Amino acid sequence: MQNPRFKRLFISFKGVIDGFHKGCRPIIGVDEDHLKRPFRGVLLTVMAIDAANNCLPLAIVVVEPENKDS
Repeated sequence: MQNPRFKRLFISFKGVIDGFHKGCRPIIGVDEDHLKRPFRGVLLTVMAIDAANNCLPLAIVVVEPENKDS
């Protein structure tokens, strides 16, 4: 049996998603940061721009590094 491993995490809040549907431009930006040892993963942030030109963070995602399986 293999040791259990953390692979993915997705965090977003309903209020933020509702706000995006009600008043944001239909453009979403994604940025990535590579996590260093010992974690080795990718941190993704998903952002939108609201009607007042402010950034609205839609989600924070942590995934395993890109490989053949993913």
